[in-house]
Amino acid sequence: MLGLVVSALGTILFYPAANTGSFALMLSGLFIVGLGFSLQQTVANPLAIALGPEKTGSQRLTLAGGINNFGTTIGPLIVSFAIFGSATNPDTTASIESVKIPYLCLGAAFLLVAIF
Repeated sequence: MLGLVVSALGTILFYPAANTGSFALMLSGLFIVGLGFSLQQTVANPLAIALGPEKTGSQRLTLAGGINNFGTTIGPLIVSFAIFGSATNPDTTASIESVKIPYLCLGAAFLLVAIF
């Protein structure tokens, strides 16, 4: 839960960063989101083993790793669609304001999952 809340705090920093046009604040938000992901990853492996019989723990870890890799692949594509409207069109330009809503929605999703 702590990792999700830390990640949510990082996403919330994108709003003032977009308002002020501060690269340092945006970079800080990304760092805090990454810190939250690191906290989640640190806890996920022992949790996956503890969720069932210890004998099949390695299978659950492998499945969790595969799901994590899928999320690492599909996540940036979803965010690029949310911000730019396309994942591959280099002619698309977006203002810094376009990061506000996607990252606020992402932060809300992190908080909802933490509460759940």
